[in-house]
Amino acid sequence: MKGLRSLSCSIKLFVLCHGLLQFSQLLYSAYFKSTITTIERRYGLSSYSSGTISSLHEVSNGVLIVFVSYFGNRVHRPRVIGIGGLLMAASAMILTLPHFISQPYEYDSVLHTILFAVSVFGPAIGYLLGSVMLQIYVDVDRTGLGAEQELRHSDPRWVGAWWMGLLITAGCLVLTSIPYFFFPRAMPSEGNVMRSDSDMKDDFRKTEVSLLDFLKMFPRIFVHLLLSPVFLMLVLAQCCFSSVIAGLSTFLNKFLERQYSASAAYSSLLVGAVNLPAVAVGMLIGGVIMKRVNLSLKTIPRFCVVMLTTSTLLCIPLFFMGCPTQKVSEVNNYQVGQYGSLSKCYSNCSCPAGAFNPVCGSDGVEYISPCHAGCTNFTKDPNNTHRVQLYTNCRCISGSQNHAHPAPCPNSCQHFLLPVILVISLVSLIACLTHNPMYMMVLRSVSSEDKSFAIGIQFLLMRLLAWLPAPALFGMAIDSSCFWWRRVCGKKFSCGYYNNDILRSRYLGLQVGYKVMGILLLMLLGWKMQRTQEYSLEKRPEGLL
Repeated sequence: MKGLRSLSCSIKLFVLCHGLLQFSQLLYSAYFKSTITTIERRYGLSSYSSGTISSLHEVSNGVLIVFVSYFGNRVHRPRVIGIGGLLMAASAMILTLPHFISQPYEYDSVLHTILFAVSVFGPAIGYLLGSVMLQIYVDVDRTGLGAEQELRHSDPRWVGAWWMGLLITAGCLVLTSIPYFFFPRAMPSEGNVMRSDSDMKDDFRKTEVSLLDFLKMFPRIFVHLLLSPVFLMLVLAQCCFSSVIAGLSTFLNKFLERQYSASAAYSSLLVGAVNLPAVAVGMLIGGVIMKRVNLSLKTIPRFCVVMLTTSTLLCIPLFFMGCPTQKVSEVNNYQVGQYGSLSKCYSNCSCPAGAFNPVCGSDGVEYISPCHAGCTNFTKDPNNTHRVQLYTNCRCISGSQNHAHPAPCPNSCQHFLLPVILVISLVSLIACLTHNPMYMMVLRSVSSEDKSFAIGIQFLLMRLLAWLPAPALFGMAIDSSCFWWRRVCGKKFSCGYYNNDILRSRYLGLQVGYKVMGILLLMLLGWKMQRTQEYSLEKRPEGLL
């Protein structure tokens, strides 16, 4: 019994459990973001709608984070953490309900370092899990593998099993939440493990603040922190860079899919295997630089400006590494053939208004469906009789070979995909070198008694000003580049075709805009620090990293 109590009071065991819970939470969050485009396609959502769904995740965080600052010392914290993990597991399971209650899919045919080291791989594995799950057909539990035999993964109508990964992440959250119910209310120091519960309760009584006192203190400390120009400019700069991260984590998959014709599974694989490890390496190197060089408050802004300016300049080539917009008949390409207009060549075909089964004509033009290409015959794939190999006798396609291949026309610049993800990863690595220095600057720029409250205000502002609006704003920018929307029953469904040049310039331009604002704030901050005498003789606290 004594050994069991000693084990439950082990700070190392707590760090391990907390790292695993963080890993599961990030696994859940990253997996959900990796399936955003698939959920859009399945339920006909716009990018603005999916971005709003991602933003709503931050509402509860923003509402509760301030109260956690007060209640944190008054409750059994490990159990509250465990309950929070179980609630996240429940939310992950609830997210799968639309799959089970909707109709089958129809396609027209040191301790902080240890914690970081454990949890940083959660997003990467989340995207890799998405890469695996999205190669399985969405209704595999209902139809078996029949649809997989008919549709290819590259088919724009393909919808992967987005819901399966959520069940896996829910299970991970449940398993990693259970140990918290066996930890004591507070973790004693390693040299004093066997302190009595009464001693711990005495400590809580000494630091306990009534709710009324807390509500009186909150406006005063909140205004005091906001009136600190150093704290305010630093947090606003962090909000700018967090907005970039929100845009990348929510829509980078979609950008790669639409711009370079990558499948949802392959784009998730690239993000999880290349981009996120680069982010982790950048954060770790930034922590090492902060510890080895021991940057002062005056040098941190200059270091961040240099790194972030470099990462911004490296974004410039991305604006030119894109694919031209595909020619789509009667959408952005109009030709007059032997019938006078394209619509007359398939006027007798009674093509459904909501038809979307893209085919690539032998003339290099894409058609919304075989029907819209005027095709009257087809041949089956001899190796797979479930799939069409070629549509023939297509009246709307000019030339002697009037046939069409199933699936969209191949992109002319798919060779840009790997160089682009490598450039984006390098940009992310360099930008993330500033993560630890900026976080430590927040701790150093406020008084010791305000540190915990300052961190709470910092995360509150980052959620309200960055993580809450940014995904929806990026979604609006992406939607504004759509020039043909699918319609079902007369209502606007998901986007069928984007203008690639506009998509690239607006998605990347919004990121660069946020970065420039953040850099300007850091430059202003550095200027302010140089003119403020109180930071000239700054004592660098030890043991922060």
